[in-house]
Amino acid sequence: MYFNVKTEALTEFTESFNNVFVGFGIGNEFLCRVEWNSYEAISDWQQIEEAISFDGGTLMSINIYAA
Repeated sequence: MYFNVKTEALTEFTESFNNVFVGFGIGNEFLCRVEWNSYEAISDWQQIEEAISFDGGTLMSINIYAA
């Protein structure tokens, strides 16, 4: 799984927290959760690669949190 990340300061704070997690499933059966965290500000677009450790899946939920 690949995604791109960039953070922008909306206030004078220089600290950052980023969390992206993706859940995969088939029907009501949960298969896997892939998660990435960073406490550093990312000033330029950066591509992140996370391995998915299963085959298949028909449902995907994407959750993004930042502070």
